[in-house]
Amino acid sequence: MFYLICTSVPVSFILGVILSIAYWTYRCRRPLLSIGIRYKNSALTAHILSACNFNELTFDPPWYIRNPHIQTILPYLMQHANVEFDREYIQMKDRGVIALDWVKSVSKNTRKRSAVVLILPGITSDATNVSYLCKLASNKGYKPVVYNQRGFGNTELTTAMLLNNCDPSDLRQTIQCIQDRHRLPVVSIAYGTGCDLLLSYLGEFGSSARIFGGVCISACLENEDRPSQTLKRVYNVLHLLKLKSIICRNYYALSKQINFAEMMKCWSLKEFDKIVFSRFYNYKSVDEFEEQMHPMRDIDEICAPLLFINSLDDPLDSKCDLLFELCDEFPNFMAIVSPTGGHCGFYDSLFDVSWSDRLALTYIQSVLYFGIK
Repeated sequence: MFYLICTSVPVSFILGVILSIAYWTYRCRRPLLSIGIRYKNSALTAHILSACNFNELTFDPPWYIRNPHIQTILPYLMQHANVEFDREYIQMKDRGVIALDWVKSVSKNTRKRSAVVLILPGITSDATNVSYLCKLASNKGYKPVVYNQRGFGNTELTTAMLLNNCDPSDLRQTIQCIQDRHRLPVVSIAYGTGCDLLLSYLGEFGSSARIFGGVCISACLENEDRPSQTLKRVYNVLHLLKLKSIICRNYYALSKQINFAEMMKCWSLKEFDKIVFSRFYNYKSVDEFEEQMHPMRDIDEICAPLLFINSLDDPLDSKCDLLFELCDEFPNFMAIVSPTGGHCGFYDSLFDVSWSDRLALTYIQSVLYFGIK
């Protein structure tokens, strides 16, 4: 039977298949490119480089998950880690409600320098998408908690107000509540659009931010490189569908503020900002809104140590020029840039914590030791 099949298939076809497999195997196993690290010399960066061995970093995912789009969608496809959460609701001063998902810690490990790890997921994610990080942080003796903005993370709006991702007023009250209750340092790890919130918060409140250190994974820093202009259409559509679903779920709370018919016809994030958020904040134009709500508006006021982890093949924003300029200017900023990793991916194996999550916790540990020693 095998002989008959082989003799019935042209030799050129068989050779073509073999050559194609060999070519793509070669392409996928191309030589490992170096990890870029950018920082300004200081006592802090010297301590971090020594404690974390960042100068010896490598990231070499297997060929079947090296594609940036695969890396980007893996968090939504992988089985989640076995982690249980306790949900806590906190009422804000305007009677709006946010939700905190606290990890039910099963680890017996205790740390001399423990901390609350406040996790800010992207706008399309929730606690389940960061479950591997939560599990690892808990096993290392930290207290991880996932922050859900009002209306997000399966929370219901209790007021007719949906905060923009760069408005840190709710986050401010939440951090004060966490610190008053737990009397522990607070550190933060943010993903994607969650980085906008963290940067806005750290910039607006400066030295009074009450954040010991932070990590931004796949931050998109430049206004002209916002997802509305650089995302490929499929990412743009998925992002808008998520935002629309959240707003539609809260129809009765928002029906007097939003023209739902106009919003449902919108397929541009800039137009979405104009229809929804610029009206919430009473700005005259969407350009004024984006200028006032840009996450970089107070970047020079950030005092906390901050690590950026980005990839050069990020399908949302692969430019790192501005990031490098910031790290050259501010001694509390550091950037690690990988040739691959996609957007909020950085997986070097399936069904395990990502490379970027391990880096983030290593950095957090070194910052805590530097600040409390």
